[in-house]
Amino acid sequence: MRTAERRHDLDALRAVAMLLGIGLHASMSYFPVPWAVQDAQRNDWFGLFFLLVHGFRMPLFFIVSGYFTMMMFRRRGLVAVVKQRTVRILLPCMLGLVTIIPLTGFVVRRAIRPVARPQKELDKTTLVGAIRARDAAAIDRLIGRAEQVNRPDDEFGVSPLNWAVMLGDPALVERLVENGADVNSSNRDGNRPMHAAAFMGRDDLVELLLKHQADSKAENRAKETPVRAASVDWGTTQYVTALLDIPLPERAKVEAGRLRVRRLLGEVSSTGSQSVPEPRVAVAAAPAGPTSAREMYQSWLRSNRWNLAIGAGTWHVFYTDVFSHLWFLSFLCWMVAGFAGMTFLARQSIRRTPDAPPVRDAALLRFGPPSDSALRIALCLIPLTLLPQWLMGTSPLQFGPDTSSGLLPQPHLLFYYGLFFAFGSLLFEMELFDRTIGSRWWAYLGLGLFAAFPAWRYSIGNHAVGAIAQVVYAWAVSIGLIGLFKRFMSRPSRTVRYVSDSSYWLYLAHLPLVIELQSLTRDWPLNAIAKFIGINVASVTILLISYHCLVRPTWIGVLLNGRRARRSAEEPAAPQFS
Repeated sequence: MRTAERRHDLDALRAVAMLLGIGLHASMSYFPVPWAVQDAQRNDWFGLFFLLVHGFRMPLFFIVSGYFTMMMFRRRGLVAVVKQRTVRILLPCMLGLVTIIPLTGFVVRRAIRPVARPQKELDKTTLVGAIRARDAAAIDRLIGRAEQVNRPDDEFGVSPLNWAVMLGDPALVERLVENGADVNSSNRDGNRPMHAAAFMGRDDLVELLLKHQADSKAENRAKETPVRAASVDWGTTQYVTALLDIPLPERAKVEAGRLRVRRLLGEVSSTGSQSVPEPRVAVAAAPAGPTSAREMYQSWLRSNRWNLAIGAGTWHVFYTDVFSHLWFLSFLCWMVAGFAGMTFLARQSIRRTPDAPPVRDAALLRFGPPSDSALRIALCLIPLTLLPQWLMGTSPLQFGPDTSSGLLPQPHLLFYYGLFFAFGSLLFEMELFDRTIGSRWWAYLGLGLFAAFPAWRYSIGNHAVGAIAQVVYAWAVSIGLIGLFKRFMSRPSRTVRYVSDSSYWLYLAHLPLVIELQSLTRDWPLNAIAKFIGINVASVTILLISYHCLVRPTWIGVLLNGRRARRSAEEPAAPQFS
């Protein structure tokens, strides 16, 4: 049995993965993406930064988590793994749900509050400006002009008809159509009036648009239909309406309207099952094409059969945001439970074998010679990742894995991250692979950054090719970084050890602070890069001070990192939360 020495390289890699999460959230104010704070300064390079990091960060984290879980299992046994993960993962997750998550929600609600727009910002010489300003006289003057009726605004690229639909004005919608507005006019992002009506839960406007031959199956640039727009999470809904300065009705009203829209468009019946209802309006609807397995799965996952009635509202067990940025802790709990279940079944199987000698936990789950069986199993995990990746592609970013912060993890995402977790567990067993993985780290990184990512970029619109490129990217960059850190960060370092210990707290507590700093600096006339650097430096500094003074010497530090024993940096230590 191999010795379980401390892995200083993986300690450092885990810390970097956590800190990159702070950088990702800090960057989201500076490029077009659903986020609570939209800064006055923009820089599209942050979008590239986000995609490159998002594509590998969490898969890499779960590889490291699986490695340390197997390390502890070999050293201390299953009972110790379950106890330690309960204290380091489950308890912080539960505490975060009643502290950090509510605080984040409070900060987000403050941040997305619409900012008063000076009237001079709305150009009432255009039909869009008149509609946004709710200026009836200007609308009457401009609505009959052919050059105005389909002209989008310069700021958001939204057509007049889309604005009228978003504002929920049926009379204005009817007037625009009568004056030549295209019911299938596309915004800059490809969304049509049907998308807008479905998004706002306006089933009356959906019927009105259908009456005027609107395409109920139209796709935007992200290949999303109006039915998908009627299933957007509430956080994104708040963000979009605040960004466009559109009044948002009560959540219950919007959700009820969206359900009626989905029924009207044939996604679900009144009982939540798949159905194609009788047309409620006499229109020549476009023929429905064959539904792919991916679309059927997503429709099943988003259907109202998974709704829970809680108080006056309804929670979707997969899509209502519960864990926010702490979702990875809930995933780790499920994976540790699965690991424990497999170990228990292996133990029971051995006990049922006649004349089997007693077997300790350290001998369970052996896969044969480390360079043979374990390596073959690990290599099988990589192509398996393509299946859950193929089911993704529903997030606005469209690169890297989707997110799942609901009460229950989305099954395909749990399977996806579980494969990386399993690979990390096997990585501990693969002594030969572990010895050689650092030798070609540059080739793995080159494959991911200069082959897989460009292949995805140029395959937008081809979901199958894009899924393959994303899988290759996630695995290649993750393995490359493991090799890079093994090559250059294997020596013990007290600084790296301290940063690794603190990174857990920094990530848990960073989000409300980052959003508050983004909100405070939103209108500062500074370069976006300068703001980004300042927010990162300020948030990490504040959090490090809080860790050193309020967390590390207290019971919170014991909960997150265990008791600090007096030992040299070279001595083995119990793996931490991951």
